[in-house]
Amino acid sequence: VEVERRRRRKLNSNKNLMYVIALTLTLITNYYMGFIICIFSAMYFVYKLVLKTIDTKKERLRKIGRFAIFSLIAVLIACVVLVPVMIGLRDGRINDAKEEVTFKKNFMLTDGLSKFFTNSFGGEEIGNTELPPIFCGALANFLVILFFMNKKISKEEKLWTGIFLWVFFMSFYIQGLNISWVMGNEPACFKYRYIFCFTFIYIIIANKSFKNIKDGVKSWQMILTACIILLIGVFVLQKKLDNTNSLYLKLDIAFVFVTYILMEVLRFDFSKNEFLGKNIHKIVVIIIILLNTLNLTVNTFDSLKIIMKGLSEEIMSEYIETSRKYQSRYEAIEDFDNSLYRIETKGNLTINDGLAFGSKGVNYSGSTYSKGLTVFLRNLGYSQQHVAVNSDVGNTKTMDMLFGIKYVADREKTLGWRDYEEQKISNILFYKNKYALSLGFGVSESILKDVQFDIFNCFENQNNLLKNIANLDENIFERHEGNVTRNLINLEERYDKGNETNRMFGMIDVEKKAKVVYEFEAEKTGEGYFYISAGKNLEYINIYVNGRC
Repeated sequence: VEVERRRRRKLNSNKNLMYVIALTLTLITNYYMGFIICIFSAMYFVYKLVLKTIDTKKERLRKIGRFAIFSLIAVLIACVVLVPVMIGLRDGRINDAKEEVTFKKNFMLTDGLSKFFTNSFGGEEIGNTELPPIFCGALANFLVILFFMNKKISKEEKLWTGIFLWVFFMSFYIQGLNISWVMGNEPACFKYRYIFCFTFIYIIIANKSFKNIKDGVKSWQMILTACIILLIGVFVLQKKLDNTNSLYLKLDIAFVFVTYILMEVLRFDFSKNEFLGKNIHKIVVIIIILLNTLNLTVNTFDSLKIIMKGLSEEIMSEYIETSRKYQSRYEAIEDFDNSLYRIETKGNLTINDGLAFGSKGVNYSGSTYSKGLTVFLRNLGYSQQHVAVNSDVGNTKTMDMLFGIKYVADREKTLGWRDYEEQKISNILFYKNKYALSLGFGVSESILKDVQFDIFNCFENQNNLLKNIANLDENIFERHEGNVTRNLINLEERYDKGNETNRMFGMIDVEKKAKVVYEFEAEKTGEGYFYISAGKNLEYINIYVNGRC
């Protein structure tokens, strides 16, 4: 008895150590996924604890204590990463959470049924689907339903398993519960990022069902299960949803009925035949594994096709080649100038060029980007869409100076109007902004709070910001006060219902081109800026100045 106790104690200590190491590494390498896994671990621990009916009250309390202590140890070790992250998020995404939590429905329940079938992604982009990608294989669906019919599985386990699955389904269905898994914020894409936790428990349930299928269920129950899946499939086909593929859905139904036949073979007693008794069960299991693998492989490759849609080999090759060229340019600058500064690119490859090349530019797109910062940059005139900020559209020379953009790589050669210096570094042409401020300076937060922003006048906002920072009396930008004539072609002027000063243009005939023509005579020589506030649904516009685009 004492030997057995020591063996169990050693086994438990090894498990505790592995748990601490695994959770710590998860939190350090990806705090976002670590947060999700912490929630799931707590749920799964409670689920397993309530199923251990043979445990005494004292033993349960001991297990709860161990789980809490070792979880806390992992979190404390990971604080070297978690504390800076939380401080960084404090003024951004975390504070935004209270504004976004609602209890609206994410999707129609009947539409969600389609996600239990192969290749049910569909739509233009897999990451932006409103439906959770819960497909785990047609075999898993068959076995999970049978789990709740299996007489060898206790009613208590069925009840708690049903509650566990219900929590996941409600998390998918209710917006407020869904974002509670992702630190209280609506993700920019891939809405259900904790879906792997559901997949894990779904497969665990299917596995438990399979192990007890021989004596736990009857033939009529398997036939009933196959018929339930058939009826759901027919219902989904009738709805003709964009995310369903009728061919694969029919194959899933056929696969379920083939699975039923194979399960019947597994349940049959072949003991009278020596050869069949020894080998038939192994052969059938191998066939089931191969069919299930084929089912999941088809689903995987079809989903990858959707993800890679539009990324042709030619496009990827061009991106890789251009990336290498610009990477070498940025490295050449770093060899020449090791001070603190930013580099920007006119004509970006992607919105995240700064991250790709380590150029520390203003361009950035990310789920953890501070909402307050994106609003701040938008008020200064930078192009901003959801979580992306683009300095390629909306910047001025003054803002380049303020944000420390010292070098500019111009892919499209559009910097001719600026008085930046052309400078060759390692035989590579760059534009150098001699007025760029160092990144190593700051101003009091109270000064920024005193700045009054007008969401419809970015130049006035820049004036107010710079006057507060530098204690200036004069404006940097002066408004053109001369006569301006405007001519609308295939457009009519409309007003925002909430703000009559917010002028908008609506097309009269969507089949024809529309134009807004402004004519004025410049009062002074020098640089001139013109700002257009465009809605997020506007794909592109062409701007012509003196006939040049």
